[in-house]
Amino acid sequence: MRTVNACIASILVASSAAAGHAQDQGGLEEVTVTAQRRSQSLQDVPIAITAFTSEQLAARQVFDTYDLVRNIPNLTGNANVGVGTSSSLYVRGLGNAESIATFDLPVGTYVDDVYISRQNHNNFSMFDVERIEVLRGPQGTLFGRNTTGGAINVVMKKPGTEYQGYVEGGVGRFGLVTARGSVDLPISDTLLTKFSAYRVKDDGYAKQLSTGRMLNDRDATGFRADVRLVPTEDVTVDFVAEYVDDRNTNFLNVLDANENRIINNKLTQGALVGVFTGAKAALDVGNEAVTRAYTLSVQSIINENLSLTSITGYRKTDHDFLVDSGGELPRRRHHRRLLGRCRPHDEERPEDLCGVCTSRSRDCRTPHLHDRLALYE
Repeated sequence: MRTVNACIASILVASSAAAGHAQDQGGLEEVTVTAQRRSQSLQDVPIAITAFTSEQLAARQVFDTYDLVRNIPNLTGNANVGVGTSSSLYVRGLGNAESIATFDLPVGTYVDDVYISRQNHNNFSMFDVERIEVLRGPQGTLFGRNTTGGAINVVMKKPGTEYQGYVEGGVGRFGLVTARGSVDLPISDTLLTKFSAYRVKDDGYAKQLSTGRMLNDRDATGFRADVRLVPTEDVTVDFVAEYVDDRNTNFLNVLDANENRIINNKLTQGALVGVFTGAKAALDVGNEAVTRAYTLSVQSIINENLSLTSITGYRKTDHDFLVDSGGELPRRRHHRRLLGRCRPHDEERPEDLCGVCTSRSRDCRTPHLHDRLALYE
């Protein structure tokens, strides 16, 4: 499901004309990236890289990690089955479809240079982003292990020196309501602050046949606070705290005869009673990931050619889910005549198959997925 938001409110408290200066001069806008751990023009970086500024992300309607797939060559992916907070991303064919905590990723995701080590909550909303850089791999030299396929580097906006901000909202199909905003509140010339928040809520787009309940819905809330301290001209300290609560489910579903999305599993709350005890036994159907993250970055400029940066990050994700990754999808039976001859009927083994032919009949067919298939001489 893809929903195009219709903007219903947009309040611009203050704006800068710098972003449009290059277009006013009739040339291409210069994009600055840090793919090689230093600020460079995108045109000067000898790496297979695609980068988008915040304006380009807005124009392309990139609202979450998965939206990047539609815009970047050699990047493919999908939301994990059942676990909608997880995106399986592949660069140059290398990726991982598992979202469990024991799997490392060949495509690394970084937010403000802090590595997102697990895939169970890497499908986050893109709000208040300065730019996104996608580097095709391998990128182990500059980004460390787990970047065989490549690296996705997300750089968030930092606090500004002027009072400014924005608020915007949108509506869409299936009861979708979105809202997000950010405000810069400089306290002094050396102490700057920024506060951002977003909300996404919809009613779901697929009906579970066994209960009549609408699933594959999303209910996400996020907050972010950024404090920048500039004690001297050569030292900059950034502290970021963020909280994201994202309930996002992605059950397998199909279209019925009326072109409505349906889910055919029979999963209900309490399905784990007798298997688990405590809170796990009472889990509701769905998937929820709650992340708390803190980042401290200290940059010191030693001279015009050398700087020293210290990055400390702490990230904790609590992940609860009750999903059916397989599901019971309606299947069509396709019969096809195949060359070959079945052996004579064996009374002692009436359910056996010879090749792809049933022993009860001499009519060869392609067996249904649930049929037993055994090969005999």
